Amino acid sequence: MRLVSLISLLGWLLSMPLHAEQIAKANSGDACADITDHNQTVQCLKKQNQSLNHELNIADDMLLDKLKLAEQTLPQRYRGKLLKRHKKAAKAWEKYRIAQCDYERMHALGGIEEPIVDLHCKNELSGQRLVVIREQINMWSY
Repeated sequence: MRLVSLISLLGWLLSMPLHAEQIAKANSGDACADITDHNQTVQCLKKQNQSLNHELNIADDMLLDKLKLAEQTLPQRYRGKLLKRHKKAAKAWEKYRIAQCDYERMHALGGIEEPIVDLHCKNELSGQRLVVIREQINMWSY
């Protein structure tokens, strides 16, 4: 068990430099950036948001499956805690995303750019979260 954990940790640490690169890559390819029409930009960002949310749900389901398997290998006193902590972290991230995007939206409040700022923020943070969840899936893959 310790060898497997050590190998998993080593793999995760080696992938760390890629984390920032993956986030930058995910955010730089904004397919909506070149659209000049406001309504088309909003629709494009909404589609991106739906796609990211779908990918997040799939990745989170995969991670939950990995965590359920990992919990079976933990000492009895730790069983049940891994999933609870993941759910707590997921709820905290969602609260953070809402608060952060509310804050970023303030400079466009009531203006025509408000939905664009809000959706762009949500898409950026969701893309970052997706990278983190995928790294965790790899970390918990024994």
